[in-house]
Amino acid sequence: MLKRALVFAFVFIAAAAYAGDRTPLDDLLSAPISTAAKYDQRINEVPASVTVISAEEIARYGWHTLADVLSATRGVYTTYDRGYTYLGVRGIGLPTDYNNRFLVLIDGHPMTEAVSGSIGIGTTLALDLSLFSRIEFVRGPSSVMYGTGAMFGVINLITKNEDERSSFSLAAGNRGTKFGSSRVGFHHGKLSASVGLSWQQNSSGDVYFREFDRPETNNGIAHDRDFDNYRSVLATLHYGELSAIGLHTTRKLSLGRSRRRRGANDGE
Repeated sequence: MLKRALVFAFVFIAAAAYAGDRTPLDDLLSAPISTAAKYDQRINEVPASVTVISAEEIARYGWHTLADVLSATRGVYTTYDRGYTYLGVRGIGLPTDYNNRFLVLIDGHPMTEAVSGSIGIGTTLALDLSLFSRIEFVRGPSSVMYGTGAMFGVINLITKNEDERSSFSLAAGNRGTKFGSSRVGFHHGKLSASVGLSWQQNSSGDVYFREFDRPETNNGIAHDRDFDNYRSVLATLHYGELSAIGLHTTRKLSLGRSRRRRGANDGE
């Protein structure tokens, strides 16, 4: 009986804490969104299916890449081939298709690769999400407003205001993962600017795949896998109604290799 009472008390406390942490419905409906029509609207005025992810949600759930955010969004799924992340919606989307059916924006500026029209959503984007105040995702075709590539949806990453406090963060995870970011903002009269730095490094290691656990496939072990290292600089500049954005990224990636076990397949 005492155990049952303790369980009920724990559930009640957890539910109360969760209820106190939720955003009121009125605040959700009045949240601004600018991606659907290219000007600020309330969510309940937008004639489209939209999702707005705030900086508080990103920090609360520990999302680090855009792929983390989108995989937790309804109707969206991601696949990962140990090198690149691919995006699909409602069962439509093939791995290795360059993600060119979606459009990713930063403050309304397209981040589309020039040759194949591809977009990056994982570490390929090479940006830490702590640099952004919110992410707006508008489902459905938007090619009329944004052109080629906005067939399945538009994802707009809104940078933090330049007058917000500067920030600095460092973190570490399993498998030798380390990442950090910093941001500095400046505001004076009509002129405002910000500079954000992002950095991540994933150490390489061995990965085991049980479905390939056979001598001819190295007993399912891929060696020196998942090394991923990126650096990026994101700069924004606003003067009155004019705005500019600059992004420079570098990424080093190792897809790994499979070493044959000594003595295996000798004589071939």
